[in-house]
Amino acid sequence: MTEIADRQDVLGSGSYDPSTTTGGGFAAECRRLEAQADLTFESELPILQSLEAGRLFLEIGAGCGAVTRRLREAFPQAILYAVDINPDLLAQCAAADVRLVADAGHLPYEDNTFDTVLLRYVVQHLDNPAQVLSEAWRLLKPGGRIIVTDVDDQLWGMAQPQYPELVPIHRQLAVSQADRGGDRTIARKLTRMLRAGRFTEVGMTVFSTTVHQDNLDRFWAI
Repeated sequence: MTEIADRQDVLGSGSYDPSTTTGGGFAAECRRLEAQADLTFESELPILQSLEAGRLFLEIGAGCGAVTRRLREAFPQAILYAVDINPDLLAQCAAADVRLVADAGHLPYEDNTFDTVLLRYVVQHLDNPAQVLSEAWRLLKPGGRIIVTDVDDQLWGMAQPQYPELVPIHRQLAVSQADRGGDRTIARKLTRMLRAGRFTEVGMTVFSTTVHQDNLDRFWAI
């Protein structure tokens, strides 16, 4: 799900650890992020393109840069700023024009700097998402856009026929993430959170990737 909102003049830490997300450690997690971007970015790109992203583009939670590289290809005229709290991840993010290791809730940029701010699969991991959304609002130019892409666990990994044995596994994943400050059902709450954070013209676009349009083997990596 992708949340899009405009800013108008009327107007840290979290549950993600790249070294433990996959069984193969840090290197395997970078490969997973690349596989995820390879699988879904084609569905996300038309949404991004429809927004006329503007020249100054900030990606919060850029990680190893799998999406940053694709943003560079899609928006060659943009100046891409990539922020992540993990220096090892960000060191892999070669496509960004500017890289910054920082807490997304406290960024050293001036007010009204960016045309677009992107948080892609980031908010679900934040223990204080309101602070990060407030910081994004501060950094956006009047009329700028914030794009928040995230998941809702009840709409994630749907299958037909259903496999009851997967239900407790998914439930335990959600509980484990919640124990670390995250929220696997964040997408259903984003509209309310963005409006509470002073954003206006908030809208939602739902996209999906299915085995009917892709090879099942590509799903195992994500």
